[in-house]
Amino acid sequence: MMHKSHLAILGDEQTFNQTNGAIWQKAIAAHISLKPGSTIALSNFAVEGATTATLLALQLPKLHELKPDYVAVQIGYRDILDGFDESYYHARIVELFDALQELIPNPKHVLITSIIGPGLDEELLDMCNQAAKNAAQLRGFTWIDVDY
Repeated sequence: MMHKSHLAILGDEQTFNQTNGAIWQKAIAAHISLKPGSTIALSNFAVEGATTATLLALQLPKLHELKPDYVAVQIGYRDILDGFDESYYHARIVELFDALQELIPNPKHVLITSIIGPGLDEELLDMCNQAAKNAAQLRGFTWIDVDY
Protein backbone atom coordinates (compact mmCIF):
# COMPACT_ATOMS: atom_id res chain seq x y z
CA MET A 1 0.00 0.00 0.00
CA MET A 2 1.39 3.40 -0.99
CA HIS A 3 1.64 6.00 1.75
CA LYS A 4 0.94 9.62 0.88
CA SER A 5 2.46 12.36 3.04
CA HIS A 6 1.38 15.98 2.86
CA LEU A 7 3.64 19.05 2.89
CA ALA A 8 2.17 22.48 3.55
CA ILE A 9 4.18 25.59 2.68
CA LEU A 10 3.70 28.86 4.54
CA GLY A 11 5.41 32.11 3.71
CA ASP A 12 5.83 35.22 1.61
CA GLU A 13 7.04 35.93 -1.92
CA GLN A 14 10.30 34.14 -1.18
CA THR A 15 8.38 30.83 -1.06
CA PHE A 16 5.52 31.79 -3.36
CA ASN A 17 7.77 33.09 -6.14
CA GLN A 18 9.11 30.38 -8.41
CA THR A 19 12.18 32.37 -9.53
CA ASN A 20 14.29 30.75 -6.82
CA GLY A 21 11.87 27.89 -6.25
CA ALA A 22 14.09 25.05 -7.44
CA ILE A 23 16.86 25.83 -4.94
CA TRP A 24 14.38 26.26 -2.08
CA GLN A 25 12.50 23.07 -3.01
CA LYS A 26 15.76 21.09 -3.18
CA ALA A 27 16.73 22.33 0.31
CA ILE A 28 13.33 21.29 1.69
CA ALA A 29 13.30 17.92 -0.11
CA ALA A 30 16.65 17.00 1.44
CA HIS A 31 14.95 17.03 4.86
CA ILE A 32 11.87 14.96 4.02
CA SER A 33 12.20 11.22 4.48
CA LEU A 34 9.81 9.16 2.42
CA LYS A 35 9.61 5.39 2.40
CA PRO A 36 10.11 3.69 -0.99
CA GLY A 37 6.95 3.93 -3.04
CA SER A 38 5.60 6.83 -0.99
CA THR A 39 4.46 10.09 -2.47
CA ILE A 40 4.03 13.60 -1.15
CA ALA A 41 1.21 16.02 -1.84
CA LEU A 42 1.94 19.73 -1.73
CA SER A 43 -0.21 22.64 -0.57
CA ASN A 44 1.44 26.03 -1.02
CA PHE A 45 -0.35 28.68 1.06
CA ALA A 46 2.43 31.26 0.65
CA VAL A 47 1.38 34.57 -0.84
CA GLU A 48 3.26 37.52 -2.20
CA GLY A 49 3.48 40.34 0.32
CA ALA A 50 2.77 38.20 3.40
CA THR A 51 4.19 39.28 6.75
CA THR A 52 4.41 37.20 9.90
CA ALA A 53 1.12 38.82 11.03
CA THR A 54 -0.75 37.93 7.82
CA LEU A 55 0.72 34.41 7.88
CA LEU A 56 -0.68 33.95 11.39
CA ALA A 57 -4.08 35.36 10.43
CA LEU A 58 -4.59 33.86 6.96
CA GLN A 59 -2.26 30.91 6.33
CA LEU A 60 -1.93 29.19 9.70
CA PRO A 61 -5.69 28.52 10.13
CA LYS A 62 -5.63 26.42 6.93
CA LEU A 63 -3.37 23.89 8.66
CA HIS A 64 -6.03 23.04 11.25
CA GLU A 65 -8.21 21.48 8.57
CA LEU A 66 -5.41 20.07 6.40
CA LYS A 67 -3.39 18.41 9.19
CA PRO A 68 -0.22 18.03 7.08
CA ASP A 69 2.63 15.64 7.91
CA TYR A 70 5.24 18.32 7.15
CA VAL A 71 5.25 22.12 7.21
CA ALA A 72 7.89 24.30 5.56
CA VAL A 73 8.08 27.98 6.48
CA GLN A 74 10.06 30.90 5.15
CA ILE A 75 8.74 34.24 6.39
CA GLY A 76 10.21 37.59 7.33
CA TYR A 77 11.35 39.18 4.07
CA ARG A 78 8.35 41.49 3.96
CA ASP A 79 8.54 42.26 7.71
CA ILE A 80 12.11 43.53 7.26
CA LEU A 81 11.28 45.34 4.00
CA ASP A 82 8.34 47.08 5.71
CA GLY A 83 10.59 48.31 8.53
CA PHE A 84 9.53 46.09 11.43
CA ASP A 85 12.26 45.52 14.00
CA GLU A 86 13.65 42.24 15.33
CA SER A 87 11.49 42.29 18.49
CA TYR A 88 8.29 42.58 16.40
CA TYR A 89 9.43 39.72 14.16
CA HIS A 90 10.55 37.58 17.10
CA ALA A 91 7.20 37.91 18.91
CA ARG A 92 5.29 36.70 15.86
CA ILE A 93 7.74 33.89 15.15
CA VAL A 94 7.32 32.62 18.71
CA GLU A 95 3.53 32.71 18.29
CA LEU A 96 3.79 30.85 14.98
CA PHE A 97 6.24 28.24 16.26
CA ASP A 98 4.13 27.60 19.37
CA ALA A 99 1.10 26.96 17.15
CA LEU A 100 3.10 24.66 14.84
CA GLN A 101 4.37 22.75 17.86
CA GLU A 102 0.75 21.94 18.75
CA LEU A 103 -0.27 21.05 15.17
CA ILE A 104 2.64 18.88 13.99
CA PRO A 105 3.39 15.90 16.25
CA ASN A 106 6.96 15.34 15.04
CA PRO A 107 9.03 18.52 15.52
CA LYS A 108 11.56 17.36 12.90
CA HIS A 109 8.73 17.64 10.35
CA VAL A 110 8.57 21.41 10.88
CA LEU A 111 11.11 22.84 8.42
CA ILE A 112 12.09 26.45 9.01
CA THR A 113 14.25 28.11 6.38
CA SER A 114 16.34 31.22 6.69
CA ILE A 115 15.15 34.49 5.21
CA ILE A 116 17.04 35.53 2.13
CA GLY A 117 17.20 39.21 1.52
CA PRO A 118 18.69 40.83 -1.50
CA GLY A 119 18.53 44.54 -0.78
CA LEU A 120 17.59 44.18 2.90
CA ASP A 121 19.44 45.64 5.87
CA GLU A 122 22.04 42.90 6.47
CA GLU A 123 22.31 43.50 10.22
CA LEU A 124 18.53 43.28 10.72
CA LEU A 125 18.35 40.25 8.41
CA ASP A 126 21.02 38.48 10.48
CA MET A 127 19.24 39.33 13.76
CA CYS A 128 15.89 38.05 12.45
CA ASN A 129 17.43 34.86 11.09
CA GLN A 130 19.20 34.25 14.40
CA ALA A 131 15.94 34.82 16.33
CA ALA A 132 14.09 32.34 14.09
CA LYS A 133 16.93 29.80 14.24
CA ASN A 134 17.06 29.94 18.06
CA ALA A 135 13.27 29.63 18.39
CA ALA A 136 13.19 26.73 15.90
CA GLN A 137 16.01 24.82 17.54
CA LEU A 138 14.52 25.36 21.00
CA ARG A 139 11.43 23.45 19.82
CA GLY A 140 13.39 20.74 17.98
CA PHE A 141 12.32 22.01 14.54
CA THR A 142 14.56 21.50 11.53
CA TRP A 143 16.49 24.70 10.69
CA ILE A 144 17.69 25.06 7.09
CA ASP A 145 20.07 27.77 5.93
CA VAL A 146 19.04 28.52 2.36
CA ASP A 147 21.52 30.40 0.23
CA TYR A 148 20.53 31.53 -3.23
